[in-house]
Amino acid sequence: KMAVSFAALVVCVCFAGVLAGTSTISNANPRRDTTGQIVDAHDGKMLYQNGVYYWYAASYGNCREPAGDSGCSGAAFGACGFRGDHNVSLFTSTDLATWTSHGPVFQTKTSGISNAVLFCPKILFNQATKKYVLWFNWISGSDFGSSFYAVAISDSAFGPFTVVSQKVTTLAFTDTGDFNLLQDDDGSAYLIYTAHIQGFPVTHQMSVERLSADYYSTLGSSASSGFFGQSFVEAPAMFKRRGIYYAVFGTCCCYCQEGSPVTVYTAPTALGPYTRRNTIDATREICGSRNETLSSFSSRGLAMGAATRAAASVARSDDDDHVGSNNVRDATVRTKLCNLASGIHAQQTDIFPYISSTGVQYMWMGDRWQSAPDGIKGHDFTYWYPMQFDATGNVTAMKWVDSFTINLP
Repeated sequence: KMAVSFAALVVCVCFAGVLAGTSTISNANPRRDTTGQIVDAHDGKMLYQNGVYYWYAASYGNCREPAGDSGCSGAAFGACGFRGDHNVSLFTSTDLATWTSHGPVFQTKTSGISNAVLFCPKILFNQATKKYVLWFNWISGSDFGSSFYAVAISDSAFGPFTVVSQKVTTLAFTDTGDFNLLQDDDGSAYLIYTAHIQGFPVTHQMSVERLSADYYSTLGSSASSGFFGQSFVEAPAMFKRRGIYYAVFGTCCCYCQEGSPVTVYTAPTALGPYTRRNTIDATREICGSRNETLSSFSSRGLAMGAATRAAASVARSDDDDHVGSNNVRDATVRTKLCNLASGIHAQQTDIFPYISSTGVQYMWMGDRWQSAPDGIKGHDFTYWYPMQFDATGNVTAMKWVDSFTINLP
């Protein structure tokens, strides 16, 4: 099997001249597979091959999230979001809306790594070796201060995956966290990752590093960008557009309901030097005036889930100024409602190229932690948004949309 290059796909799409159809993607409703089950897919990455999108993601199961705005409340081995039975599941689609579940392709409990809590699975297909290479972050259940990257491989996109490295030891920086992978046009690949998580003067810093030819390790400090951008950041993604490399990441957000805004950096090469471009504020948009009505907040809250609607009701009950009027005039309450009901409130998990009738486009994907109406972690929503760019190459600000439609090639 081979991955079709996106450059070749652009040529095919542009000259085809025929629109096959459209696909509507919802952010207001749970994503479901073809059997009607809610798609339990988080922290993942999309791989495109031969007209099929392969969505590899962490499945957290049916545990119940802790109450409040942080899923990290009471974090301990065995707690929801920190269990030793996280799997890497695979879902496939040809239109990004209809998903077929293929179950777990990698299971932590049978991986050979004991007491491991798995996060953030990312995958590439190595054309030279014909291997599917799966990286993931894991922490030790006996010591949350120990965080590592492991690598597993398979001859098939559907697994099973076998661990070839429990701990990648070639990294330029230690004490690692969130990460992502980028495959360049020439087959070379790169790791963007957070390091220096704790115990350093400056923590949670970002860098890019080139992978070895087999993608099983990195080339270390000899092929590193060095730290760049802000500190206290995580959840990175990389992509290449029109010869420019984009590195996008946001402030730390431990399973937080609030989500985190992300900042865009660009460079002429994968290893930099990177220049800050702009911030995509994924958690805020300008909220209404003194005459903002409760019904307008409610309509926004509807898309944000039952927990937000309940919080909005509590906020309104604190507002004595609403008596005899449907307007929410108290500035403090109005701000509270704005923060709850506006914006996206998601943490970035991936940016992936997709094929439309006009060529290659880019999709932003984020996890909306603590958003499941039933409180089940595996049912937390994900937010997708088709990225837009201005004439200078800046990514334009994202906003909340209940759904959107893409044109298929």
